Amino acid sequence: LHAEVRGKFTNTELLGYRIDLLETTEIEIDSASFRGDLAMSDRQGNASFSVVQASFPKDRPHKIVASGDVTSIDLDHYGILPGDSVFLTGVATVRLSGDSLENYTGRVILGQNKFKRRSQDSITIKRFALKPQFTEAGRRLIQLRSDIANMDLTGDFLYKEAIAVASRVATELNLYIRNNDSLLND
Repeated sequence: LHAEVRGKFTNTELLGYRIDLLETTEIEIDSASFRGDLAMSDRQGNASFSVVQASFPKDRPHKIVASGDVTSIDLDHYGILPGDSVFLTGVATVRLSGDSLENYTGRVILGQNKFKRRSQDSITIKRFALKPQFTEAGRRLIQLRSDIANMDLTGDFLYKEAIAVASRVATELNLYIRNNDSLLND
């Protein structure tokens, strides 16, 4: 299989999420990879990625490389900050390899981030990086680095469990920010 795809796909599903509009420009697809530009939008937000590359070989780990702009993503909708309408705008860079969510390693960097609540309060975080990896002993290690917090999470756990913990930390951080006017920008 080798094809080039240009078009718009409406009401589709990608990675378990319902997407209202998925637009491609010059995506090249072969039997184990794709490369090109991708723009997504739904009621919960919009994102556009250029230089998206993904390879899915049968005998090696999958690789995903992407960079682009993220605009107005509703973090409540995606379970990151449940119960609060906080929207993220920023620039994303993704470099991951693995063959399932539970064994991806690499780096996800979000830069020039602005978090805004419906109440119009906002906070800017210049850099937010996640680096999932495994230690020499085979334990999972996720490093989080940002302007306001640095954290290492090490252990034997599933991402599903880590996402629940991260969501709790994000909720607590959000409560802290709400009560600290010096961190808020108009």
